[in-house]
Parts: sequence; C-alpha cells; structure tokens
Amino acid sequence: VMRFGPGSKKGCGCVVAILCFLLLIIFVFVFYFRLHVPVLVEETFEGGDTGWIVVGDAQGESDKPTYKTEGGNPGAYMSAVDNAVGGVWFWSAPEPFRRQLTSTWKEKGSLRSVLMFDLKQSDITEPFDDKDVILGSGDLELHFFHDLDPGTDWTNYRVPLSPDKGWINGATGEPATREEMTKVISQLEKLWIRGEFRTGEDTGGIDNIRVR
Repeated sequence: VMRFGPGSKKGCGCVVAILCFLLLIIFVFVFYFRLHVPVLVEETFEGGDTGWIVVGDAQGESDKPTYKTEGGNPGAYMSAVDNAVGGVWFWSAPEPFRRQLTSTWKEKGSLRSVLMFDLKQSDITEPFDDKDVILGSGDLELHFFHDLDPGTDWTNYRVPLSPDKGWINGATGEPATREEMTKVISQLEKLWIRGEFRTGEDTGGIDNIRVR
C-alpha cells in the first residue's frame, strides 16, 4: 500500500503550480503574438470573390473556382472540383494579394513571417505526395512540402517563410538560401497552394489565407 505524506502533497502542489505557470506563459505569448505581430496580407473571402483562381486539372474548362457563402472556417470560402485527368491543381493568389504581401513584407515582414491557410478535401483515400506551396519570381521557384494532408473538415496550416524550414529550390533540389527567399518574396509573381491530395475525383476548399 502506497502512503503519501505531507511532503508528497507539497511536491504535487509544486508540480501543479509549475504547470499553471507554463500555461500562463503560453497564453501570454499567444496573446502577444496576435496583438503585436502584424498581418501583412489576409484573405477570408467574406468580401466576395477576390480573384483567386485554380491552376491545373480542376473546374472543367474554367480557372474560376466556386464561391461559397457558407461552410467556410467560418463563413465564405472558395471551392473547386478536380477533373481527375492525371494532373495536380493548385490555388493561385491574384496579383493584388501578391502585391500587398510584397509591399508590406518589405516594410514590416521578415524571414520569421508565417504563411497560414485552411484547407479541406471531400475524400482522404488514395493520397499522393507533391509540392504543397510554390513561391515564384521569374525563373526562381521555391517549393515547400508539409507532412499533413487536409481532412474532410478544415485543417489549418502554418508555413514558415524561412529558408531553413524546409524550402527547396525547384530547379536544383537544394535547400533554399536566404538570398533566394528574400528575392522571391520581394518580387513575388507566383503563390500557389496545393488543392489536390488524392488520386481520383475530389472537391477541395480554401479559406483564411494570411501572412503575419
């Protein structure tokens, strides 16, 4: 039979106090981050269709996704249906979004900035791997691969815009450098986010794209 004396209770009390203190630090850090880290650019689709398109085998013969007023995370979002003809389709950011990102990043951003977005898909069977985010400027393309495919409900992604966090030069296959990352963001001509994650027909959605 185990017996706990006054010393054991004191030890348990110390552990609880330490855990509470750590939770407080985490809460303060998250609050500070949200309050003081500026949003460089943001798209929630609450204002309507803002020019995002699909690139690749989706939406039949059109590059225009379907604007949905309900079902997002929350509210409005964009949806696209895979053509299932063997390609991979991506969400492509419009010029105003890219231009604002470039402008505000030069003023307030850094290589510690983070690209965030929410994705979902209609079916999670038969997954395949591919590049998940593409940043491009001229002949320079940087690719990012993440480990988590979206579920049938909204899945949040955080992609650090830092060259040492997994970005690859698409031409050489080598890790991206600080100079390459700085160049591509400061002269951004392409921001693609993968929308297709499985072999066969599916429907994908995107919401809440922001950089901070």
